[in-house]
Order: sequence, then C-alpha cells, then structure tokens
Amino acid sequence: VPNGVALVGLMLLGLGCAPIYPSLMHEATRRFDADTARRVIGRQVAFSYVGCALGPAALGLLAAGLGLWAVMPAVCLALLVLLAMTSRLDRVT
Repeated sequence: VPNGVALVGLMLLGLGCAPIYPSLMHEATRRFDADTARRVIGRQVAFSYVGCALGPAALGLLAAGLGLWAVMPAVCLALLVLLAMTSRLDRVT
C-alpha cells in the first residue's frame, strides 16, 4: 500500500473515532450515580491524556521501524481490543 493511501486511511480512522471520547463521558453519567460517574470520568480523562502522550510516540516508533503501513493494523488491533472490552463491560453493567 502506498504511504499516501495509508495516510488517508489513518486520517479517516481518526475522524471516525473522534465521537467516541464525548460519547464515553455521556455514557458514564447514564451508567453510574453522580459520585461514581465523577470518578469514572476522571479516570477516562487521565487515560486519555496518557494515550495522547504515548500513542503518537508509539505509533511513530512503529512507523519508523516497520513503515507507515504497520500503523493501521496496530490501530485496528487496538480498536478490536477496545471493542471486546466494551462488550464485556456491557454484560457487567
């Protein structure tokens, strides 16, 4: 896959994932009482900051080592893991 195609795919993936963060904030208030929701949202924000700090660096190292083509499968794998975790959470709550 040419790097330009992979770059466009990565940008489209980012646009598709953009609504997830605010949706998680809204979902926390629906699933939990007010005190618990505040703690859950705090943890979501903390993990978001960690992901924003470490994610690009990790993907940059992956792209530098293997090429830009390797970024998309890594991101898709991470999304599949998140989907599995969300499905499990839906069964619990």
